[in-house]
Amino acid sequence: MFRIKKSFKVPVGHRLMKHSGLCKNIHGHNLKIEVQVSCHGLDNNDMVMDFGRLSEYVGSIMSILDHSILLNSEDKETIAFSNGCGDPGKRPIIFENSDPTAEVLACYIHGQLNAMLKANTTYINLDYVAVWESDDAVAIFDGCEKDVK
Repeated sequence: MFRIKKSFKVPVGHRLMKHSGLCKNIHGHNLKIEVQVSCHGLDNNDMVMDFGRLSEYVGSIMSILDHSILLNSEDKETIAFSNGCGDPGKRPIIFENSDPTAEVLACYIHGQLNAMLKANTTYINLDYVAVWESDDAVAIFDGCEKDVK
C-alpha cells in the first residue's frame, strides 16, 4: 500500500452552542487540516497522486471555509447576527443540528473530499481527515460512518 499525506491551514470562526464552557462564545482557530490518501499501485507517473492535484481538491474546500463562521443550525440568533455582518458573499456555514466541532468538521471535509476523489479517480482511497484545533488537539475521521449520528 502506498500513501501520501498533505497538510493545509485555514482560519475559521465558530461557536459551540452546546458547550458549557468558554467555547460557547464565538471564537476562532487557525486550523491545520491533514489528509491522507492511499492506493495499491502507483499511476503512470509513479505517484499515488500528484500533490498539486490533491491541493486543488482540498483547496476548493478550504476556500469555502477560509475566514467563515461555522454554526449549528439551531443557533438561530448567531446565524441571524452573522448574516448581517461582514462580507455579504461570505455567509455562515451551517451544520444541521450539530455543533461545528473539530470532529464534525473532519467528517464534513472527508465527505466533500471523498466525493471529489470518487468522481475523478478509480483507485485512490481517502484514509482519513484530521483537523487540528491547536498544536496538541486533533480530531480524526476515517470514514467509518456507523458511529456518526
